[in-house]
Amino acid sequence: MCTSGALFVQGDIRESDSLGVAIVGMRNPSAYGRRMTQKLAAALAEQGITVISGLVRGIDAEAHQAAMDAGGRTIGVLGCGLNVNYPAGHEELRRRISGQGAVVTELNCNYPPRAENFPRRNRLISGLALATVVVEAAHRSGALLTARLALEQGRELMAVPGPVESHRSAGCHRILKEGAHLVESAEDIIAVLPAYVQEALTIPSRKMKSAQKTMGNNPAAPRTKRPCALNAEESIIFNCLEEGPNTTEGVTKLTSLRPETVSSILLTLELQGALRQIEGGIYEII
Repeated sequence: MCTSGALFVQGDIRESDSLGVAIVGMRNPSAYGRRMTQKLAAALAEQGITVISGLVRGIDAEAHQAAMDAGGRTIGVLGCGLNVNYPAGHEELRRRISGQGAVVTELNCNYPPRAENFPRRNRLISGLALATVVVEAAHRSGALLTARLALEQGRELMAVPGPVESHRSAGCHRILKEGAHLVESAEDIIAVLPAYVQEALTIPSRKMKSAQKTMGNNPAAPRTKRPCALNAEESIIFNCLEEGPNTTEGVTKLTSLRPETVSSILLTLELQGALRQIEGGIYEII
């Protein structure tokens, strides 16, 4: 029996996963397709973007693995129940995703992987993401269904071009002709995302690098002694900032504390003179 409206989760879904991009494509990609998927997924993960895909062989598996190898988060969407081992041989991949993101499905725990399940799964993949990127898809491909669903849901649609002679690129070239954004790098993806995503990810990361570089050029700068009366959560945040300047969002992501808790503690430590806020909403230890 299938449960409509429910979402079964193995792992955890965080607020930061709302900044997600889906990467989908063929189950039998070329070496080029695998390489581009790895490049894009890793670069997005390094920016703090959650990579979403369908956990099957090919492009999906490459996207999940590359995101995790880069230290990022990923969400795998199943076309079966959580108790079903599908596809066979992906047990370790599912275990890793559950520990570094989440495996999700709309289907009851023992529901088998039937053909009619996968259009529903594709709708969930595109719906969880701000944008869908297609890497290698033939003219008749499930990835193109995900692309159509993304447009119906008001999401951005993108595609990676490939060799014009390759049937693996035919679907990508078709949706590019129809108006999908052309993608050659992660920067192309981020440039199309909403402005608040670019502010949250791209600009603060550049400013943090600049702040860390400035600090590295001035190692003799005096530092405030560690406050003596820190509680457990304050100590976690202070320890995080000892690793380098960061934003409220960055500290939240690294510590897994609630955003409102992080904001309150940062303000308290700033008022105590232990921290200061610099350009771009970045906090550093004085």
